[in-house]
Amino acid sequence: MDESVVHDLARKVGGRFHLTALIQKRLIQLNRGAKPMVEPQETALRTVIEELLQGKIDIERPGLGLVDDDEISTAEPDASEPG
Repeated sequence: MDESVVHDLARKVGGRFHLTALIQKRLIQLNRGAKPMVEPQETALRTVIEELLQGKIDIERPGLGLVDDDEISTAEPDASEPG
């Protein structure tokens, strides 16, 4: 992956640490059966990166702690959640 893409994504979410945490949390969601918000790529990691690049994942960081699952919002609500 192009280093400038990684740099831009890290800046967008508040740094490399937050980018890593966000990717990890989204990978867990996908591995647990969450539906990809983009055309699935050759790996789950590439799918998450594509979701970020297309703006399908937003992050809310009220503090400086790790990102919690409920702090990762997606453009489309999860069908298993009411509302």
